[in-house]
Amino acid sequence: MKEDSLTTKLRIVLDASSHMVDKLSLNDCLHAGPSILQSIFGILLRSRLSKYVLIADIEKAFHQVRIQEKYRDVTRFLWLKDPEKSTIPENVIAYRFTVLPFGVSCSPFLLAITILMYLDLNPDDMNERIIQNLYVDNAMITTNREEELLKIYKSTKQIFERMGMNLREYQMNSITTRRKIPEADRAQSETVKLLGHQWNCTKDEITIKIPIPPDGIPTKREIVSFLASLYDPLGLLCPLIVPVKEIIQELWEAEVKWKEKVPEKILKKWESIKATFTETGHTFSRQLVNRYDYTSVQLIMFSDASERHFATTAYLHFQFDNIASTTKLIMAKSKVKPSKTNLSIPRLELMGIEIAANAAVTLVKELSLDKLNSIRFFSDSMIALYWVLKRKKLTKFVDNRVGKIHENIQILEKRKLKTLFHHCPTDQNPADIASRGSGMDKLFKNKLWFEGPEFLRKQEKEWPVKLEGTIEFPKQFREIIEKETKGTELTKRVKTAILTAVATSHTNQSIIRYTTARSLEKLTSTMTMVFRWFLKTFPNKDWKSKVFKELKTSKNDQINQRLITKDFILADHYIDYETKGGIMPKNLKLKKDERGVFRHPRNLDSSKLSNESKEPILLMRGHPLTSLIIRDIHRENVHIPASYMPGAVYQKYWVNKLGLEIRKVLKRCYRCKRQSGQPFSYPYAQNLPTCRTISATPFSQVGLDYFGPVSYTGAMGIKKKTWVLLITCLITRAVHLELVTDNSTITYLMALKRYFGRRGVPKTILCDNAPGFLLGNKMINDDIRNRHHSSDTLTTFLATKEIELKNITPLSPWQGGIYERIVGIIKNQFYKTVCKAELSYIELETIMIEVEAAVNSRPITTNPTTPDDPAALRPVDFLIPNINLAVPNDCDMIYQAKEGQIEKLTRKYHAALNCVLENLWSAWTKHYLLTIKESKQKRHNFSAIKPREGQLVLVNTEKMPRHKWPLAQIKKVLTSADGEIRSAYVKIKNKMLLRSVKHLIPLEIDNESENIESERIRDERVATAADEPTPIETQTEGERVCPNTVRKPQTAKNVLQHTPKRQTIPRTVKKPIDYVQLDRGFPVAGGECRGTSLKA
Repeated sequence: MKEDSLTTKLRIVLDASSHMVDKLSLNDCLHAGPSILQSIFGILLRSRLSKYVLIADIEKAFHQVRIQEKYRDVTRFLWLKDPEKSTIPENVIAYRFTVLPFGVSCSPFLLAITILMYLDLNPDDMNERIIQNLYVDNAMITTNREEELLKIYKSTKQIFERMGMNLREYQMNSITTRRKIPEADRAQSETVKLLGHQWNCTKDEITIKIPIPPDGIPTKREIVSFLASLYDPLGLLCPLIVPVKEIIQELWEAEVKWKEKVPEKILKKWESIKATFTETGHTFSRQLVNRYDYTSVQLIMFSDASERHFATTAYLHFQFDNIASTTKLIMAKSKVKPSKTNLSIPRLELMGIEIAANAAVTLVKELSLDKLNSIRFFSDSMIALYWVLKRKKLTKFVDNRVGKIHENIQILEKRKLKTLFHHCPTDQNPADIASRGSGMDKLFKNKLWFEGPEFLRKQEKEWPVKLEGTIEFPKQFREIIEKETKGTELTKRVKTAILTAVATSHTNQSIIRYTTARSLEKLTSTMTMVFRWFLKTFPNKDWKSKVFKELKTSKNDQINQRLITKDFILADHYIDYETKGGIMPKNLKLKKDERGVFRHPRNLDSSKLSNESKEPILLMRGHPLTSLIIRDIHRENVHIPASYMPGAVYQKYWVNKLGLEIRKVLKRCYRCKRQSGQPFSYPYAQNLPTCRTISATPFSQVGLDYFGPVSYTGAMGIKKKTWVLLITCLITRAVHLELVTDNSTITYLMALKRYFGRRGVPKTILCDNAPGFLLGNKMINDDIRNRHHSSDTLTTFLATKEIELKNITPLSPWQGGIYERIVGIIKNQFYKTVCKAELSYIELETIMIEVEAAVNSRPITTNPTTPDDPAALRPVDFLIPNINLAVPNDCDMIYQAKEGQIEKLTRKYHAALNCVLENLWSAWTKHYLLTIKESKQKRHNFSAIKPREGQLVLVNTEKMPRHKWPLAQIKKVLTSADGEIRSAYVKIKNKMLLRSVKHLIPLEIDNESENIESERIRDERVATAADEPTPIETQTEGERVCPNTVRKPQTAKNVLQHTPKRQTIPRTVKKPIDYVQLDRGFPVAGGECRGTSLKA
């Protein structure tokens, strides 16, 4: 039903896309044909370029094309003879179409190719104009002469009559010509549809309908549907939907489902956006200009980008001889930044220029304007413009975008169109509106949006400068950069800081980037190149700095230059330390050498100590350079443990409280954390789950597990295997055992059906992640969501009962400890009974039932020790309350019924049975719940870091050595009801897995969680060595600090192995160190040599 249709309101459409489950539809089996239709985008553009427009449509166009008889069976469909009767075979008849039906995917192509064929067979001057603006059954012809309209009407009418088609519903924006057209061929309303838009032909205005946002709290589907309801092929109102697109992207990133309500944090933003939609339509003039004697036309393209969007807008600039030029918006487009990407603003700006270039090619093709002579691109990003104009080899991403832009430029130049690039200010860039969005009130009154910036209405010499000249160094572009950067406060401050820092050794801000360097060698190389640049740039300068004088004299000695630079870095870090508030140590005897480096002389006369060890260089505690040097020493010595690090550092350097610095560096060592890092702390539940502390029907809350296989002797003495499905009640601890022949899903479902028939249907099932369980649960859940299936299968039965199925976190058996414990009891009881006996299947089933009865008869409360103590509760008491075993003593039972008193005694028995149940649950509450032992977990070392999304972790993997454990990223943390995080989804390569936080080892440093001082208690050895360091010599001068076994090339056999369980060093050295033993390894306090403990 199409209520807005002026001719055919009710249309019968063949739903050729409908299909049965897992079957193909008719449209799936038909080829839709190539797309030969004109684009709606192009037709709408061309409709705005002429003074007069004439439109018409073909009456019942599809039904004017007959189908060849041999193909008609493809369009068969079923119909009811009498709609008031039921759907029985006698009331159903099969029909087939003899003409093209509505709803078939190939119908548009067949109609279009038929019309094109007839036009080709009957040449006419009007044919080309018809083809140019024909879309399915809608025809449009444009002209600038009013007297031509009547001729167009007569000619098009005759052309389609020769095809056997009737062209009707003619409408045009000329009242005079409209009256000359017969009423039968004329549209009755002055407002008609122009390819989806409302066109008032009298006022010659087009109206774009704006949908009304959904009321209340919308779902994701409703918001997407609202966005799709705004029909705007030209994008003239695209700023309105920019914030809506942003919300939809946030919904996808938050993994909100189609029918889910919008989360509260997004709802507030949606409400503010919804409030901006105050109107239901926007009306504007169809014609871009009032006069058509313009001398030339330019296509003006603007592009811009924000943090979340990039956009382009297109304007046609008409120039006249005697009057001012006119500029009008003809097209706009905005796109959302791809999710899960970290694209910078300049790159997004470049993508904006790319879509502007793409749009320019499309516009030139669709407009076909003879007087179009140039295309100008405007952007407010100088970086993106420089990338486009430079055309050198850039990064892959930038190079691809620039390459595509130049391909489009070449296409335009082949059409003899001149392309120019301009830089414009942001406040004069209309594409900025499309990239940030706008409300209705502001947008509809925004002259910048609909008519472009003010400078377009001025002479071209007043426009922003065009970026031309040489491609390598555009003159105008360079002038713009200099103009924007020249004299700025930032430039002055940077230049002053650099020159002052280099010329003198006393500066308030160091030019050395200590925090960004990765090693001292890299830092030295970088600074050496900087100094060489200064010497090369100013060759005749008389340097006052001693550093530059030495560098200049050793111009050809690169090794000496590096030594000078290294000493400069060391001397500079003292100044930087004091500038940031540090105080030089006063309790040390310091000696300053000729290059400004402080050394700490040590009273040691040992021939084996090098001069650097006797007078080590002073490093300031807490300075980034100190951490950099310690990290280098740690890396050079194959990541030796913390206990060995002091001896390695003291070979050349002296650091006050070295132990703290070493722990700070090693805490951030990725390789060490990977090999010895601790997992996240697992918050074991302190309270029992609610389902285990509330009285309920036995087996209403159950846990499932398998054990086996168990061997038995089958027919002909063949050995076979079976498994046991264990079902335990989480409330009463009762057990139900089912034998299954295998652990497949089908067998699992059949065992559940037998269990349901004997124990009833539970409300909740808890199980682990065995493949059979997972697939079985999936089948059950699928049927819960699809209850319309009427088959009497097990899954339909389960769906009717609405069973809640829960799986524990993979590889976390402690979460199912309640049934794991029962498995141990059952296996222990079973193997004690069977021993080595060979049983048949019947015997095995009998023993399992006996074991089930024995386990269900076990006491779950304390056994009575005196006659006055209450009887011990057993699971069987809840299953069979009137059994002769373990019934509470304070209830009288009726064992014999006398003749004539059956009804009376039955009622009394029933009341007594209720009394038994009440007393059982009362005893369960008092004696069972109160006697459950509190959970006591073993204390393990764990990381102080809390798991969070985006964190890099190492996944503990069984049966795999630690160095091969995979890396993963936490994508989503799952919070339990008590607010604790016990599991998380991690992404390993392209797989998403659920893992317990107990199996995840963080590899990133969290400064708020990691407290260096807390490790002082666990690692007294390094702390003690830092308080009173003792010099050691483990090598000859020039060799690195490492035992002989470590100095071998790194292989899988000789890499240094270190155990985290170290002996604690006493706080005082009991014996002097014997340096003769140093050849065997590192000495430790007490005179023992630990070198022998290293494993090659």
